[in-house]
Amino acid sequence: MQLFIRAEGNPSIGLGHVMRCYALAEACQLLNIPVSFLCSQQTSDFLKSRRGFNSGIIMLENTLQTDSDKTTNSELNELISVLTYDAVLILDGYQFDHIYQQAIKHAGIKFAYFDDINSFYQSGLKHCANIIINGADSALSLKYELNATHSKLCLGSEYLLLRQEFHNLHPTAISERDSLLINFGGADIHNYSTQLLIELEKQGFTAPVKVVTGAAFQHQETLNRRLQDNLSTSPMQIEHIHDAQQMAILMQNARLAICAAGGTQFELLACATPSILVVVADNQLPASQHAAQQGWCDIIEWQKQVDISALAAKIVADWQNQPEIQLKFNKARQQHRKLTFNGGKNILNALNELAQ
Repeated sequence: MQLFIRAEGNPSIGLGHVMRCYALAEACQLLNIPVSFLCSQQTSDFLKSRRGFNSGIIMLENTLQTDSDKTTNSELNELISVLTYDAVLILDGYQFDHIYQQAIKHAGIKFAYFDDINSFYQSGLKHCANIIINGADSALSLKYELNATHSKLCLGSEYLLLRQEFHNLHPTAISERDSLLINFGGADIHNYSTQLLIELEKQGFTAPVKVVTGAAFQHQETLNRRLQDNLSTSPMQIEHIHDAQQMAILMQNARLAICAAGGTQFELLACATPSILVVVADNQLPASQHAAQQGWCDIIEWQKQVDISALAAKIVADWQNQPEIQLKFNKARQQHRKLTFNGGKNILNALNELAQ
């Protein structure tokens, strides 16, 4: 079996799709399964910057890079031309819409699709992928059985992908954690990181803060200027880590994490870190609501209205509420014990069956 992954990561769409596929590529490495990414120059540069990255890369000239890009024959023709006879293609990204997937199907290519909210069902469309993958437990209630009747369904936590650094961790006791972790994703398009730091300063927060920005973050100059000027004398002891390569260590040491919802929430759970998940897109909501029901995190919904001040006030209040922090940690530990870390292996087994 030869796997090809079509995914992108950039300031417009963030890094969530490509990082999920990176976790799958790590699983391929462990099982000696050849895998190559099909992507733009920008995504190629990002992948090569990852410590330990050892997969193939085939750069495409005519790439769909954002959610709003429309299917083009130029990308499809280029994509199809590089696939081998025994190829299994994996798609991860909303730009790979129903028209795109139908074209792949009609070309006779076997393919799997990473999905989050079954938007095809909401649009009255049928899935045509050979395999649908959604590793969130919330996937079990998204009605895939109604519009993916000819697809193998790989749904729920047994298909959850986590990067190797998050496998089989022993969560640090909450009493040994001392920092607030802020991470608004790989891009943080609206620079919420800087805005939140300023608001926390105004509201008198004094604990150590580690703010992590991703490789697609475009506001480093603004953030650094604020750190040198407005926040230079802050009692918060702010540490800025850009393009972190060891997120598990940072999460393990966080007493409370403020993070963009999405794939990061599963990494936080692997570290049993009490969290506030900030939902900025509807596709993040089902999995985040499910996590909140488990009791180890709260969610803040910013799809329609952003309220930095209210978030800062919640952080200040939550930080001071030791019993609540301990309770969330205990709930996280309970859920952490249920993680099996077999998602990559289970997905690859399904892909191998498809390749036969």
